Amino acid sequence: MKLHTIPQRMSDVRELIGLSQTALAKRLGVSPSLVSMWEGGERSPAEGQVLEIASALGVSLDFLVNAEVRPHFQPRATVTMPAKEDHACRQALRDATEQVFYLASAYEMAKEVPGQFSLRCDFSSGQLPGLAQQVREAFKLDRRVSSEELKRAATERNIHVFEWSLPSKISGLSYRGAVTVIIINRDHPPGRRLFTLAHELGHVLFHLPGGGGERGVDTEVSFFASNRDPKEKEANSFAAELLMPTDEIDAFVRRFGHELQSPSFLPVAARAFNVSPDALFYRLVGKNVYAWTDKDRFLSSRKPEVKLPETRVENIDEQVDPDLVRLGLRLYEQEAVSAGKLAEWFFAPRLVVEDYLARFSEERDSVIVGSGD
Repeated sequence: MKLHTIPQRMSDVRELIGLSQTALAKRLGVSPSLVSMWEGGERSPAEGQVLEIASALGVSLDFLVNAEVRPHFQPRATVTMPAKEDHACRQALRDATEQVFYLASAYEMAKEVPGQFSLRCDFSSGQLPGLAQQVREAFKLDRRVSSEELKRAATERNIHVFEWSLPSKISGLSYRGAVTVIIINRDHPPGRRLFTLAHELGHVLFHLPGGGGERGVDTEVSFFASNRDPKEKEANSFAAELLMPTDEIDAFVRRFGHELQSPSFLPVAARAFNVSPDALFYRLVGKNVYAWTDKDRFLSSRKPEVKLPETRVENIDEQVDPDLVRLGLRLYEQEAVSAGKLAEWFFAPRLVVEDYLARFSEERDSVIVGSGD
């Protein structure tokens, strides 16, 4: 057990979830000074205490002791929210950090080298239509992009996409380093999920250099309605151009300009681009079809429901990156990992994983029997 690596990891996770040394000490039944000495490297916890520390921090023992890949999912700006929701968001950032580690671990255990996402761009608002078209061609996307198409294209380009149940305040998360990962909020409507995926792809392309380094430069955290930040504006502009190309929007406005003045037509128009009415409204503001002051007339002012998920994943095929599923199943067949370990890796309930493994075994056996006939 790598006890010498624990001090910094303890401190990182504790700070990520907003826990003081005193609060952690209370959970562990030890003195705050002892926690301080552990994190300062002056003393080392006993092996039995390490498991208690991991449990108190809400992470796996494997992550606390062995994690070499440890992204720092830290928001650039402070987002004000109720304490309970803030706690749930911090837990989500902690879990996202673990997910990147588990993905890297699966590749290492399978003795595979993960493919690298190599495309990088410099953001330029003046050249955005051309940049989006280049990405569309590189990803082999249709002009009208669907969520499944973009997910599949991202996977083919070595971007690992997860759809998690997340607090409603978080739209998406992205990381670029040893592996490239995007996590989007499964509980948001389909049009918004597609926009979030394109938005996070923008962060990966323009803002995440990869390879670690200074804290925070390898990750982005996108909060709902945090579009005042310059990087958020750039990612939004890219997503809008990728999903609603300028020439198609211009043609759409020429064709339906009069109908677009009816609030009831906006949701119908948004479906033509597979986006939400909000996304199309903001795009058309930029085209002077609407003014910002029209927002209350065209868009619902209802705030998103505050949802604090109990579990991240309920449907493995739809929510877990296919490469992690493939690696996990292969290692399970080799008896290198258990069903419990897969539940940890997939962030899914144990019963969901066991049911998935049972169906996987039945399908594999039927293929074997069929090939024998």
